[in-house]
Amino acid sequence: MFAEWILRRVARWLDRRGIGSVADTFDQRMAGRGDVDALHDLARRALGRGDASVALAYLKDAVQIKPKDATLWCSLGAAHRHLGEYEAAQVAYEEALHLKPDYVQALSNLGEWCIARGQAEQAVAWFDKALAVFPRFFEARLNKTAALYELARYADARELAEQLVEDEPNRAGAFLNLGNILVQTGKAKQGVKQYKKALELQPGYPEAHFNLSSLLGSGEDLGHAIDYLERRIKERGDSVQNLCMLASAHKAAGHLTKAEALCHRILERQPDNLNALITLGACLSTSGDSSAAVKLYERVVELDKTQTGVGSNILFEHNNLAGNERAFVFGMHQEWAQCVEPSTPVAEAYEQRSRDPERKLRIGYVSGDFINHPVGMLLSDVLRRHD
Repeated sequence: MFAEWILRRVARWLDRRGIGSVADTFDQRMAGRGDVDALHDLARRALGRGDASVALAYLKDAVQIKPKDATLWCSLGAAHRHLGEYEAAQVAYEEALHLKPDYVQALSNLGEWCIARGQAEQAVAWFDKALAVFPRFFEARLNKTAALYELARYADARELAEQLVEDEPNRAGAFLNLGNILVQTGKAKQGVKQYKKALELQPGYPEAHFNLSSLLGSGEDLGHAIDYLERRIKERGDSVQNLCMLASAHKAAGHLTKAEALCHRILERQPDNLNALITLGACLSTSGDSSAAVKLYERVVELDKTQTGVGSNILFEHNNLAGNERAFVFGMHQEWAQCVEPSTPVAEAYEQRSRDPERKLRIGYVSGDFINHPVGMLLSDVLRRHD
């Protein structure tokens, strides 16, 4: 017995230090002797590596040895869900709750199961049951945000995500979650900041890295991000949130046809989904259909007046529309300027400046687009004639 105790202690010590492969060697020796804890740890590490079939085999053995253990049934359900075996996962979760009715992990997992099956209303109910038992249970709060988004309750989802970041400032998952909500509601720049914060807290965080790659990454990063997102959809279901991230990744990679098809799938389920409208508009703009892009962008601004960047896109697309007179386009720019100009006169900021009419003026041109970009090209004549 003492030797077995030593083996388990060594395996857990190795596990805590991230040496899972070596820990497996010790746990496999114990598992061969019918040690349920060793089987459970082997399964947990296998799931972490993405090897759900191996995890499932370990857990089936563990459940046979200890059939009244709710935690084993809950883990068994997770392994089934990762393999896309949803009915078997449901049975396992329900057995866990039969054994332990207030088991918050099983309650939360059933909520996740409902999201994967497209049953967001039921998912919220399961998460609320978990939170009634343990109000600060992180996973249930995190996943409830996703369920609210699936129900197109965007404001509620963002409020909950922001509260979670405030309550759990050291949890990378909280910042990833808020980033997802911001990106999906058309606030991509703010979302990028949250992904970067998640990576500061957890540098190897794959979801944050791949979501960031979908927005900013190189071709190689985007390829990995697309593979990752497709696996995630297979394991967790084609939620609107997952489809939005995949559409953004395909758009960034230049796979316009795939991105457009995904956007149409999203809009069939949520006609006012800002992320899908913006992504589809960008795809159409890139392919030269400015007229269709304008209609989508106008719908975005109609739904959310704070989308100043999209308003700028509308003005840009109007430059490409045949039949638009210059005066009309200029008038649109003036009208939009009135919507976004500051409420106080800019001149107030310069009250302390020198009034000397002979002083030397310093003039600067500032832009992030002085490269192979229309702004840089259009500015070339200005710079040549600069006095």
